[in-house]
Amino acid sequence: MQAENFELLNVEHVLEISGISRGSLYHHFEDFSELLEAAEIEIFSIYVDLTIEKITSVVQASTSREVFIERIKKVTRATQNPDLTVLRAQRIGALARATGNERFRKALGLEQQRLTDSLADLFREAQEKELSAREYDTHAAAVFIQAYTIGRAIDDIAPHRVDPEAWYTLIDSVVENFFVPRNATS
Repeated sequence: MQAENFELLNVEHVLEISGISRGSLYHHFEDFSELLEAAEIEIFSIYVDLTIEKITSVVQASTSREVFIERIKKVTRATQNPDLTVLRAQRIGALARATGNERFRKALGLEQQRLTDSLADLFREAQEKELSAREYDTHAAAVFIQAYTIGRAIDDIAPHRVDPEAWYTLIDSVVENFFVPRNATS
C-alpha cells in the first residue's frame, strides 16, 4: 500500500504480489475492503509507534527534568520533520475514511486507543520519575501531543509553509511549560 495507490489496488494485484491464494485471503478477511482497512491501520500506526519508541528511550534514559526536556526537543525535530508529510497525510486520510465506515472506525478506534494508552503510560512514567508535572492528565497529554502532530499537516499543504525552526521553537516552548511544573525553579 505504501508503494501503490491503495484506491487502485484490486484483489488480483494483491494476490499476485503476495503469492497467497484467494482462499487464504478470505480465510483471514471478510472481504477485500477489510484487508485494505487492516493495511491502512498498520500504516496509520507507524508514525505514532515511531514517536512512542523515541519517547520510551528518552524517559528511560533521562536522569533529570532538564535532560528530559533537551531529549524531547530532539524527538520533536525527528517527529515533526517536514520529510514526514506523507505519514501525516496518511493518518488524516485514514481518519477521514473511518467516518463513513463503521467497521473501519471501530478497528481504527481500537488502534488509536492503543497508541494513546501507550503515550499516556509514558507520560505517567515521566511523572513518576519526576521528569514532568503531575498536574496534567496523562491521556489528555497523549491526545494533545498527537493533535499538534496531526495539526502540522495543515501546514504541509500550504504554499508558504511555516519555517520548521519556528515550529520547533513553538513546540519547545509548549514542552518546557508543560513538563516543568509551574512552581518549579530551574
